[in-house]
Amino acid sequence: MEYRDEGEEWDPQDFPKTDGYMTKRIGAYLLDLVIASFAVIIGFYALEADLNDALNWAYIVAISGAVTFIYKTIMEAGFGRSIGKLIFGLIVISPDGGASFGQALGRNITNIVPLFGPFIDLIVGRSNAEDDRQKFSDSGLRTLVIEDILIPVEEPVRVYRQPVKVEPPMSKEKFRLDYTRMRVGHCPRCGAPYRVLPPDDPSFSGLWNHRCTWCNNKIQENES
Repeated sequence: MEYRDEGEEWDPQDFPKTDGYMTKRIGAYLLDLVIASFAVIIGFYALEADLNDALNWAYIVAISGAVTFIYKTIMEAGFGRSIGKLIFGLIVISPDGGASFGQALGRNITNIVPLFGPFIDLIVGRSNAEDDRQKFSDSGLRTLVIEDILIPVEEPVRVYRQPVKVEPPMSKEKFRLDYTRMRVGHCPRCGAPYRVLPPDDPSFSGLWNHRCTWCNNKIQENES
C-alpha cells in the first residue's frame, strides 16, 4: 500500500486521526503483550517450572518483553502491523510506505522493558515529535502509527438544471388562401372582376345568376 506520491514531502498531518486513537494504541500494545506473555507462561508450564516462585515470574516478565520485541519487529517489518494493531485497526507507515526491518527494530526496542519502556518512549515523543502520535523512536526513524481507515472523498455537488427547451423553427412556408369558399376572376368579355361567394354571403360579387353584371356574359366554371 502506497501512502504518498513520489516526490511528495512527508507530512503526518495528511493522515486522519479519530478521538479514540490513543485508546486503540494502548489496547493494541496490551493485547500484544498478553499474547507474548501467554506464550512464555505456556513455555514455563511445559517445562514444569514452579509458577509459585517469584523469581520465575521475574523471568517470565523479562522474557515476555524480549518476545514482544522480537514478535512485533518481525510482524511490523513483514506486514506493517502486529496482531494487536490488526485487531484495533492500526498500521505502521513511513515516508517510503511501510516500515523497513531497521525501522521496525528501532521503534520496538523499548518493548524489552514491558509497560515502562513503551510508556516513557511515548511520553518523551509527544513532547518533541512533529506529530503527537509518534513515540520518540518514531520521530527519529520517521515512522508513524496511523488508523487504517478510509479517507472520505468529497463528491462534487450536483446541481439540477431544467433542460433547455428547443423551440422548433418557425415555418417559412407561405399560407395559402382558402379558395374553396371564394374564387375570383375576370370576365373574359369585358374584363370586369368578380368573386364567387357562398350562398349566404350578401356582399357584392360582380355576378348575377352566373353572369357578369357589366356585360351579361355567362361565366363558365372552367373560366373561373
